[in-house]
Amino acid sequence: MDTSPVDTHTADGDPPVGSAASVPTPTRLDRLGFPVGVRFWRESFLVVAVVAPLLTLVYRLWDASLRVPFTYFEDGLGTLAYTKSILENGWYFSNPRLGAPFIANWRDFPVGGENVHWFSMKVIGTITGDAASALNVYFLLSFFLIALAGYFVARYLRLGTAAALVVGVLYAFAPFHAFHLIHVARSVYYMVPFAMLVLLWTADYRREFLHTEDGATRWRRGRVGTAIAVVVILSSSDTQNAAYLITLLAVVAIIHSVRDRTWRPLAIVAVLGAITLGTLLVNNSPYLWSRHQRGPNPEVATRGLRDQDTFALRPATLLLPAPGHRIGAFADLTERATEGATTDGESRGTALGIIGSVGLLLSLGAVAAGALGTRPRDESGLLLTRLGLLNIVAIVIGTVGGLSYLFALAGFTQYRTWNRLSIFIAFASLLAVGLLLDRGFARIRTRVPGPRAAVIMVTVTGILVVGGAYDQTSPKFVPHYATLAAQYNGDATFYQTLERRLPRDAMVFQLPIAEFPEVGPIVNMADYAQFTAYLHSDALRWSYGGMKGRPDANWIRNVAPCDPPAFLTQLAVVGFDGVVLDTTGFVDGGEAFRTGAEPLVGSPRLRSPDGHLEYFDVTRLRSKVRAEVPAATRQEWINATLGRSVRWNRFSPIDTPCPIPLRWATERSTSVDITRGPGAASSAKLATDFDANPTATRITVRGPNFTEVIPLVEGRGRFERSVPLPSGRTTLRFTLIGPKVNAPGDQRTLWFGLRNANFDAVGVPTLTEWAHALAAASAP
Repeated sequence: MDTSPVDTHTADGDPPVGSAASVPTPTRLDRLGFPVGVRFWRESFLVVAVVAPLLTLVYRLWDASLRVPFTYFEDGLGTLAYTKSILENGWYFSNPRLGAPFIANWRDFPVGGENVHWFSMKVIGTITGDAASALNVYFLLSFFLIALAGYFVARYLRLGTAAALVVGVLYAFAPFHAFHLIHVARSVYYMVPFAMLVLLWTADYRREFLHTEDGATRWRRGRVGTAIAVVVILSSSDTQNAAYLITLLAVVAIIHSVRDRTWRPLAIVAVLGAITLGTLLVNNSPYLWSRHQRGPNPEVATRGLRDQDTFALRPATLLLPAPGHRIGAFADLTERATEGATTDGESRGTALGIIGSVGLLLSLGAVAAGALGTRPRDESGLLLTRLGLLNIVAIVIGTVGGLSYLFALAGFTQYRTWNRLSIFIAFASLLAVGLLLDRGFARIRTRVPGPRAAVIMVTVTGILVVGGAYDQTSPKFVPHYATLAAQYNGDATFYQTLERRLPRDAMVFQLPIAEFPEVGPIVNMADYAQFTAYLHSDALRWSYGGMKGRPDANWIRNVAPCDPPAFLTQLAVVGFDGVVLDTTGFVDGGEAFRTGAEPLVGSPRLRSPDGHLEYFDVTRLRSKVRAEVPAATRQEWINATLGRSVRWNRFSPIDTPCPIPLRWATERSTSVDITRGPGAASSAKLATDFDANPTATRITVRGPNFTEVIPLVEGRGRFERSVPLPSGRTTLRFTLIGPKVNAPGDQRTLWFGLRNANFDAVGVPTLTEWAHALAAASAP
């Protein structure tokens, strides 16, 4: 694309350059390739002046409180926890107040590619004083950042002020923005317009990256340097968008290399790809170093092939209205489309809106016209065709069963949410609309006298900006401020009251047992809900938040939540002060646990205002254990509870909805390690029932000097055997022959379950006996 200054009119219809009317003073923006006449501060103020009232009206900010997070569920809670950890501990790597009795180590989950966002919220949080306001301010600020980025990229591409304003503002209010509020690194996508600019440069690489001097072809170092700067910042702010950019660049480069029979486009992609990879490696170096030191953690951030379809792009949703559209018929249409879909694809966040949909169809039409032999009439027509090509490439890559699925088959399964390519498609489509507007405004200026033309253009621009923003957003995307405040303040009252009653650094266990990260909802308790305890306290330590797959987090797999007396005794011997029970995570609202716990610890000492949180004090039980149980026995109990005696590898904790103790294998092949000290019994009778898919045929159990095949009937079977257990470690290995369990409502991958397994009781049956004897003696 030609970026030399225009020689007839600027994009807004200014007099010809060099005419007698006026000669614009050259600015630094001109030297960067912007058209003559762009005024950065004046035009930035215009964008801000348009975005501010729209943002206030659409999001009803007069009802909002910056101290109450706009998102208070699922991944939004995870983002808040990361932000608070950064503010308290310098960064998110480790947190001494999570994963009790150990220290939570979060290096196993690679989020370094979002370091720009984490650092931004650290700066904002340092000023505002808390994580909630930091997240809220950054989200609101992102509307201005995205609009400015979209606007000035459009101006660079020689769109007029009015057309660029439509592009920038509507891009900031894309449904994607509000939908991904819970993923702040996805929601703040101000680097995507610059990434699209790099794509357009590559699509016209001969003029944008090369120039001829003294008969020799050389690289344009300034342009290459700018592209490098873009990918470095993009790779430090959004890992996925960096991957999407390089993928799109690669396809475009291959097309050009085949067409022109040259290596240069591939060289561009190779350089930018290497820098992207290098930047990602640098940003994620703590993760890589931890992986080197401790080995890989296969239980964290492992993506399967099924995810590639589940989170792929569904092209039809690009054209469908935003969910909860203000026009009832449009809302019903989207609802019917969602009900008929077999995959979700985060479709609620991929809509382009009416104006964006027009731009998508317009750009695709330009490609179709070119294929039928129609040549673009001018530079804007050529740009429109390139935008259409980029949209086609993005759809072909990201759609269900598209090229992204082939990438996954080749081993690149880490990137699964290819539906998020929609934010690239959205900007390209809005640019297409901007080109159409510029043509229309040019005709208005030539056919209508000056003042009237200005009135018409301002009116059309206002209608498109306001109407487009309201079309792309809906009340469904606006946070329910009153409900959020009630939930947030209610939780705060409970946890802050509890914190005042307990000594500093007291340890509190959280029920139901939930691993971190990505385990999905438990009954009616959302994923990451237990982070609320950490968010509302400053001096207590919480059991939730250790990184699953490591011994310092896997210990919770050894506790017995279905046996309240034994469970509470385990916590007491380890040193916990109490238990917070979230009743929404239990089918019976926690009644069975409450009944079983009462003989040992009494009734709940504290309840949240809405009743969904309850606190049980364990300190008296802890004192009783220390007074009555010999130190050597207590140490055995501690070892058993913390996984030093029995370790469950690739198994989940016992499912809290009891009464039957059931733990699931999360892979086809799993194992249990049983460690015995000197002088222990030389053998034990081990037993468990198996639950599996009804079509599964058998499970093979391997132990010391034996292999036993357990046949399954309708997915059920039983293992029972006296197993030699010498001092040291003995490993039992389980392998399922058959498919995994079909559990659509469970985000875990479930292969088979162990029901009523007695492995964790081996060597320490006295804990259970002591706890039950105490419960019986304490019962009324």
